[in-house]
Amino acid sequence: MALALGLALVVAVGARADDADPPLGGGLVEAVTAPWTGDLDGMVERGVIRVLTAYSRTHFYLDGGEPRGLTHEAMRLFETFANERLAAPVEVLVVPAPRDVLLDWLLAGRGDLVAANLTVTPERAARVAFTAPVREDASEQVVLAPNAPAVASLDALAAAGVPLHLRLESSYFEHVRALNAGRATPVRVVAVDPVLTDADILDLLAAGIAPATVVDRHKLALWAQVHPELVMPDGLHVADGGEIAMAVRPDSRELKALLDAFVPTIEAGSLVGNILIERYLEDTERLSDPTAEAARARFERLRPLFEEAGERFGFDWRLLAAQGFHESRLDQDARSARGAIGVMQLLATTAAEPYVDLPAIERVEVNITAAAKYARWLVDTYFDDPAITDFDRALFALAAYNAGPGNIAKARARAEARGLDPDRWFDHVELATAEVVSNEPVRYVRGIYKYYVTYRRLLESEPD
Repeated sequence: MALALGLALVVAVGARADDADPPLGGGLVEAVTAPWTGDLDGMVERGVIRVLTAYSRTHFYLDGGEPRGLTHEAMRLFETFANERLAAPVEVLVVPAPRDVLLDWLLAGRGDLVAANLTVTPERAARVAFTAPVREDASEQVVLAPNAPAVASLDALAAAGVPLHLRLESSYFEHVRALNAGRATPVRVVAVDPVLTDADILDLLAAGIAPATVVDRHKLALWAQVHPELVMPDGLHVADGGEIAMAVRPDSRELKALLDAFVPTIEAGSLVGNILIERYLEDTERLSDPTAEAARARFERLRPLFEEAGERFGFDWRLLAAQGFHESRLDQDARSARGAIGVMQLLATTAAEPYVDLPAIERVEVNITAAAKYARWLVDTYFDDPAITDFDRALFALAAYNAGPGNIAKARARAEARGLDPDRWFDHVELATAEVVSNEPVRYVRGIYKYYVTYRRLLESEPD
C-alpha cells in the first residue's frame, strides 16, 4: 500500500511549531520506520523507498519541518527517475538519523538506502553494498586557519607542530594515524568533541580558535565560499583516490541497479550536480574568537560571576559563560531590538517572573544570576528526569531558553516516536527540534557548544 506522503521528511510532513496535533502521528511513523528488509520489488509493492541520511548544514537540514540540502534535492530527482522506470509509483522518503547508526539502521531494515556522503572503506564494504560512486578520486585536504603558520607539506606541518583537530572516529584520523606510522616526526593530532561536525570545526578554524583540520576536498568547494579566509595548500592531502557512494543492503540487488543507473545524472561534474552544489552555499553564523585579547579580558572579569552562578544553580559555569558570549560577546551594555538586556540577553518580563524574581538585570551580577536561575527553573520544571544526564539537561534548558519549553517537549516526543533517544540532545532531540520547531534552536545550542568547547580547552591549558 502506498504511503502518499510525497518526497518529504518522513516525520515532518505538515508539522509546524504551532500545531496542536501534528498530522503525522506515531502510527504512521512506525509504518515507515518499522523494520523491513526487502528489495526493490517489495518497495514498489509498499509504495515507499526510505532514505537514511545524516543531518548536515549543507547536505540535509530542516527549517520548520521543510527539508533542504543537497541530499534532499538529489533524492527528489531520484524519485522522478525511479517513477519513470518502475511499474508502479513509489514515494522517496528521507529519514535523518545519527551518523553513527546509519549503517546499523540500514541493516536492521529501518531504511532502504543510505545517502550521507559516505566514503567507501573496506570496513564498510564488508557490511553493505555500495552503489556506483557519486564521486571518484576524493581526497582529504588539510585546512589551515587564517592565523596558522604557513605550511605547504606534511613535513612542514609536523615540524611546525601545528595540530590537526580531528574526530577520532573519522576516516581523517585513521588516515593521519596510518601516515604517522611511517614518519620520523609525526603530525600532531588533537581530539575534538565527537558531536562537532566538519562544518563546526571549519567554523572554529575561520574564527582563529583552532589552527588546522582535515576535510573532504569536495566539501571545501562549498565551504571555501562561506569561509574564504581558510587556507587550503595545494596537494596537502592525507588521503587520495577515495570514492563517495550510497549504500544498500547486500541483498538489495535490484535497488542497487536502479541507483547505479541514476548516479551518472547527479555525480560531480554533471550539469545537475554542479547546479545543486551552487544552490546550497549555506548561510552560516559567523563565530567570533572568545580567546582574543579583548574578549579574554571580559571573560576573566566576569569569570567569578559565572563560577558563582554555576555553583549556586548546578551548571557547568563554562557553559554559562559560552551562552553569555554567544548572546552578547559578554557585553552588559548590549540591548536587542526585542528589549533583551545585558550579557545574557534576558527580557525584563522573564526576570520579573515569580520563578526568577530578580528584576534588576541592568546590573551584570544580577543579569548572570537571573539567567542561571531561569535555566535552573527550566530544568527542574521540564527536564527533571533521572534518565537525562546533567549536561543534556543543561542543553535542553538552552534550547528551551531559545525556543520555549513547550516546543522542546514536542521535539522530545517526536524523537521518541522516531526511535531516537528523547533524553539526548545532539543527533537525537536536536534532529526532532529542527523538524517540529525550526533550525534556529539547533544553531543556537550548537553555537554555544562551540564556544563551550573553546573555553574548556582554554582552561585546560592553564597552569595548575
